[in-house]
Amino acid sequence: MLRLFLYIALIFIGFNTLNAQNCEKVNDAIKAFQAKDLEGAKKGIDNASSDPTCAAEPSTWYYKAFICKDYYRTKESTVKDAKSRTMAIDAAKKNLEIDPKNKYAEECKKIIGFLAVSYYNDAAKDLNDQKYSSSYANYTQYLNNLKISSPLKIDTTAIFYTGYSAYMAKNNASAIQYLTNALQLKYKDPNLYFYLGKIYWAQGEKDKSYEVLNNGLKLYPDNKEILLTMVNFYIEDGKLKDLETALDKAIQLDPKNLDLKVSLAVICEKLMENDKSQEAKYFTKSEKLYKQVVKADSNVFTANYNLGILYYNKAVAIINATDFDADLPEVNKIQDECVIIFKQAEPYMLRAYRLKPTKKEVLEALAGIYFALGEIEKSNKYKKLSEAVK
Repeated sequence: MLRLFLYIALIFIGFNTLNAQNCEKVNDAIKAFQAKDLEGAKKGIDNASSDPTCAAEPSTWYYKAFICKDYYRTKESTVKDAKSRTMAIDAAKKNLEIDPKNKYAEECKKIIGFLAVSYYNDAAKDLNDQKYSSSYANYTQYLNNLKISSPLKIDTTAIFYTGYSAYMAKNNASAIQYLTNALQLKYKDPNLYFYLGKIYWAQGEKDKSYEVLNNGLKLYPDNKEILLTMVNFYIEDGKLKDLETALDKAIQLDPKNLDLKVSLAVICEKLMENDKSQEAKYFTKSEKLYKQVVKADSNVFTANYNLGILYYNKAVAIINATDFDADLPEVNKIQDECVIIFKQAEPYMLRAYRLKPTKKEVLEALAGIYFALGEIEKSNKYKKLSEAVK
């Protein structure tokens, strides 16, 4: 508080010293200010700055900046887009432009710096209130004025949030500009990579998206948001091997996430179809994942149904590959093996049926399982139920 009083006292001393050297309109504004008549001071300094003679004096613009700044602080600090704030900054800039001796340069920069902080506070409030366009506008005002008041200061946090506000306002071009700047300045926040990666993807720049997200994951290997974003992009892009690796990592970070395990099991089934040389490996991995899910929550329909189908398809594939002209003992052995596999499918498909009794795919699968097991009555039951489902 003492510093503030000293600062004001010094300003008053400056006013008194310069009264005889400025035009009378400026003097009148100063007197009104000293008399705590802010309305009169503001009106007087506005009048003075419109006078060609007064406007040619650098001091006029300094006083206007100071008075308008105080007017804003006292009367309009809660007013959105307050004119007094804009007038104060413009006046300070005008002084810096036309004062060859820079007599008031430091004071004008302090005024701009003070008002720049007010823009920052407004931006943060708008961001919390989800007013993203307004937040972006206020952050840019803060950064632009910061360059004038403190040209050596770089506020990387503000740069990031300017980009984030632009992203949320769907202003992708500006979002990329500020987020990339934050990246170059080595701003430390995993969300920087998360949002920048999403923006590049939305614009169809997949390589840049993958590059940013991978760099983010290297720096923040435990960040789920980055990882799950990559998983979704790999799914959309059809990159199954990359997706398997990403999902493995995601499950390590979140071992209780059943959705991730189901997703990875499905991917393993697709990899099994695409690469027959790895069929046994991916069958086992998929089977293990589905069983983990069912053990954790027996009511997950997808895991029960998919595991039942996994066994069903394995048995059918064995039957289709069987040479029935081979020795009878060998054929009987294969048939016995298939019965065991169909029996493995049965409890999971029955649970899927209990969870979704009108699901046509489940009814058809049960009809097929019981037909293969020679239980024709049960097979016909589920076949009829299936036919009744439209």
